[in-house]
Amino acid sequence: MTWPTLRTWAAGEDITATLLNAQFRDPLKEVGDAWTGYTPVFSAATTNPNVGSTGSVVGEYIEAGKLIIGHIRITFAGAGVNVGSGVYSITVPVSVAGTAVPRAVGSCIFERAGGFFARTPFFVNSTNLGLTDGLGNRLGHTTAFAAGDEIDIEFQYEAA
Repeated sequence: MTWPTLRTWAAGEDITATLLNAQFRDPLKEVGDAWTGYTPVFSAATTNPNVGSTGSVVGEYIEAGKLIIGHIRITFAGAGVNVGSGVYSITVPVSVAGTAVPRAVGSCIFERAGGFFARTPFFVNSTNLGLTDGLGNRLGHTTAFAAGDEIDIEFQYEAA
């Protein structure tokens, strides 16, 4: 939702329901409404990974003015799980503002049988996230995924 230009209220002005709705209710309702689902594209530089026959890549987000807050879950399951080759990219629902990439934008947990591992999502361009291990190494095909593994990403940023 595009937020309205905020009014400068004048002394003695009649405040109507229409004005209150446009200035307060409608913008705040956007934050409380159900999140919008989207299907992120999970790809790699050379050969795309396969999340498996029953795996999934799902996302959801809210857009409040230019603020985007979202979540992506990648689940590896079933036959055919394949890491692909090259560093990974994951699309976001709305392009990021500005040209300050790379830039960290949230948190990521990589869950597997051996435990939980923190990763950092960052913008590699205006529409794609990459993941790094905190030492600056991008997550890519050298990570051996298996059925049951999950990647959970939380992000927030300013929309273009």
